[in-house]
Amino acid sequence: LAQAKELGDHRSEAFAEGYLGQFAESQSQWFSAQGYTQSAVAIAEEIIAPDIAYQWHWQLGRLLKQQDQIPLAIKEYEMAIANLNQVRNNQISLKNSDIQFSFRDQVEPVYRQLIELLLSPSDGVIAPDQSQLEKARKTLESLQLAELENYLRCTLQPANPKQLDSLSDQNGAAILYPIILPKQVAVIAKLPGLEKLVYFAKPVSESEVRTKLTQLRYILEQDLFDSIDQEPAKTVYKWLIQPLEASENGSLLRNTKTETLVFVPDGQFRNIPMAALKDPITDRYLIENYAVTLHLNLELKNPQPLYQHPLITLAAGITKELGGPEQAEVELTLLQEQFSAIKLSDERFTLKNLQQQINSHPYTIVHIASHGDFTSQPETTGIKSATGLINLNEIKESFEIQSQARPEPIELLVLSACRTADGDRRAILGLAGIAVQSGARSTLASLWYVDDESTSDLMQRFYTALKEKSNSPFSKAELLQSVQKQLIKDPSYSAPLYWAPFVLLGNWL
Repeated sequence: LAQAKELGDHRSEAFAEGYLGQFAESQSQWFSAQGYTQSAVAIAEEIIAPDIAYQWHWQLGRLLKQQDQIPLAIKEYEMAIANLNQVRNNQISLKNSDIQFSFRDQVEPVYRQLIELLLSPSDGVIAPDQSQLEKARKTLESLQLAELENYLRCTLQPANPKQLDSLSDQNGAAILYPIILPKQVAVIAKLPGLEKLVYFAKPVSESEVRTKLTQLRYILEQDLFDSIDQEPAKTVYKWLIQPLEASENGSLLRNTKTETLVFVPDGQFRNIPMAALKDPITDRYLIENYAVTLHLNLELKNPQPLYQHPLITLAAGITKELGGPEQAEVELTLLQEQFSAIKLSDERFTLKNLQQQINSHPYTIVHIASHGDFTSQPETTGIKSATGLINLNEIKESFEIQSQARPEPIELLVLSACRTADGDRRAILGLAGIAVQSGARSTLASLWYVDDESTSDLMQRFYTALKEKSNSPFSKAELLQSVQKQLIKDPSYSAPLYWAPFVLLGNWL
């Protein structure tokens, strides 16, 4: 510290003060730690070094939390995130930046600890007030946006909460934010017609939540749902849904005439098909009562129902002959017959041909029947074509060509034979990445590889219903719900293995 001062090296001085505070923190010397850390913050702010300032604001927030000075701690965490966002934006714009952060270790914890502070009971208050709930929701949205930006290495347009709330009120949709905290599962809910956010939490450890979600995914994907037990699906239902159906004023979902549940899931919840959660009282799947969809916390660009658009369709894929899914040929032929789709199959399904087609036709639907993998690593995420993997950057380039020729994006991207990597809790970022890079307003995709016959059946029912309803009001979420309910009633495909993994992301209208 003395040497840094003597040399006039203010960055080193800020680090030295901060590390002295860090050492004092490890010794539980709160007063001394706070003094050093405040000095570090002041120096970092004076030399306009957000990459340093965020660390010491974060440390100061932790110290204030330890001393139960929660309002002051929250302010420091907010300052830490403001500085962190500035650093992240600089990193994205300067791709060769010398400042590199581990998202999991140096970014995510700041957001999560602030959310925990905002939602944890304090001073005898059982539940957070509306201001805290709004801040927690905004912080969660910022975290998810930061995670996706970090994955794609680009700046994205965040969701507009007012737009989302308006869509909720106008379309009977409840927006649910399930959040995993160290000692509880919390849910913030925006219900149609209600100005105030609803909040509830279940005391349960983070490790127990992760174990339960891992069990549920395994049971569903391995078709053990009936043969082992349904306890994980019912437990998660109790955490996320039951409080909304059994409140002091009766069922909040029924009272608000909720028809669609829009999940903005946190962490490992993103790898779970919410449609397969099961009501322990009625023994009904969640999808039997509500349409279910996922939201990525990104801007919904002029969201409109699909029935208001002409159904101009591109059908692409790799058939069994070239190692693709067995049902691919059936799906592509179906789309040709139902919608006079342009067909790119086998050797014709190449990156070059895909780009040419999207550049030359105003497609509203792009259906791809080819194996694809979604992982937490962008370089291994993509869709298989006749000439190799079409990666995230190539998907962006393909669909961006269309946006230059015509400002309207693809309305619906369907990926019928993809999967998220098992055991990779960030694998859903791969699916989100494809959805974002394509620019599609909505994406329908599978979380795991599904039996070819059941996939073909589901797609046939989906597109048949889409054509039948093309001139009448309907939402894509309701359309998918109706098809999944049909499969539940079909003895051959009633198990969640067959229908649950198909999820709708983005605009659910």
